[in-house]
Amino acid sequence: MAAVLDYTGVNAIYRVPTAGTRIGPYQLIDQLQQGGMSTVYLGYHIYTRAYVAIKIVDSYTADLRMLNREREIMQALEHEHIVPCLDAGNFGRYHYLVMPFMQGGTLEDMLSRGVFTLDEAYVVLEQLTSALAYMHSLGLLHRDIKATNILFDQDYNLYLNDLGIVTWLGEKPAQQGRVMGTPQYMAPELFQGRVDQRSDVYSVGILLYQMLTGRLPFDGPSDWRICIHHIETKPLAPSFYNPSLPRSVERVILGALEKDPNHRYQTIEELLHAFQKAVESPTFFEHLSTQWQATCQKLRGRLSANAPALHSA
Repeated sequence: MAAVLDYTGVNAIYRVPTAGTRIGPYQLIDQLQQGGMSTVYLGYHIYTRAYVAIKIVDSYTADLRMLNREREIMQALEHEHIVPCLDAGNFGRYHYLVMPFMQGGTLEDMLSRGVFTLDEAYVVLEQLTSALAYMHSLGLLHRDIKATNILFDQDYNLYLNDLGIVTWLGEKPAQQGRVMGTPQYMAPELFQGRVDQRSDVYSVGILLYQMLTGRLPFDGPSDWRICIHHIETKPLAPSFYNPSLPRSVERVILGALEKDPNHRYQTIEELLHAFQKAVESPTFFEHLSTQWQATCQKLRGRLSANAPALHSA
């Protein structure tokens, strides 16, 4: 979920439902994630006995236009690597979106098990590129690509999640005084109120850096300090943290992290193709084509340690 960097000093607090609460036909089992504007729960449909993820906002404090917009966009998009909306509604003060529960967890969970290999990173990048290329072809910009918004099912398939701050190309992305997003993954131009598909490319560059080094290129004691780093600070070369990383791959990552969008890869497909070329060798793609299932099995191994146990109610 996106953070709200509110430089006007306004910061609303909302009431969070507790586990065991019933919201419409859904029983809340456990809290999965809490953000500044919403909370996501593991839920259980009392009639179908299906486990689901439920995103809830409190209408007393939240801007329901954002949730309604997210619902409309999710219901309009149909792509194998974008999380669909199964249901939506309201119950008392709470408004909710219902999505499939992804037992594999998040990319953030997988990162906790160590630095990715090149073939693991490629499998993730290829699926993520498919989702983003589809959105960009429709004129939609995600704007909150990060490790916790990339989910996996039990069969290691990737799903892009959280369309809460998606905007149309050319649309003003934020109200004056507010910047929406997650600072560690935000392109420099977002802090100046400008956004296009190259901003999503930058965020994917952050993910590649993170997958192949185990670190974020920019972090800090405050959101504002992180913003300044994105605007002014050159990232450390990924090989500083991962000396075995090929220099050709390092150049691709740093190319995605250029401060000036005009010097960046212009589309997400360009980034994927550059990564493919960087790892291209007489053996890499031959190995990947013959070992695709083995690579996915390695990803599944990362996932299995993170998947919560589910018990029938």
